[in-house]
Amino acid sequence: MVLVAGAAVAAVTGMKVFDYNRDNFMEDREQRLKMELAQRKFRITQGKLWREDVRGIVSLTEKKMSILLLVDVLLLSFTVNLWTEGRLAETTPAWLTMGMQIAIVIAFFFLGAGSLAGDARRGGGPELPDQIADTAG
Repeated sequence: MVLVAGAAVAAVTGMKVFDYNRDNFMEDREQRLKMELAQRKFRITQGKLWREDVRGIVSLTEKKMSILLLVDVLLLSFTVNLWTEGRLAETTPAWLTMGMQIAIVIAFFFLGAGSLAGDARRGGGPELPDQIADTAG
């Protein structure tokens, strides 16, 4: 009899110790799901903020390019003016005159290439990944 009572007590104790608590498990799963969904929303918001930052940087670059293009064209006009109207004295050595001509030609081509590159840059414009995705769907 004592043996049966001891077995019954052990069985009841074992049931209580190893009892599966489904209510706590379901509550935990619900809270974990809410946390994971909130994390996804935060990541989506973070991605949108990163895209806004990239748009801001690109727009600043475009604005700077338009200002630099204006400065570049002004410098190019000064170079052309110096090339056509800038004359050295007749007693200037030939090597100095040649050096000045070479410097003016190099400046002309450098500024001309910058003007062409700046103008081409203004025409196209960058295409961001979300714009590609928007046009695809």
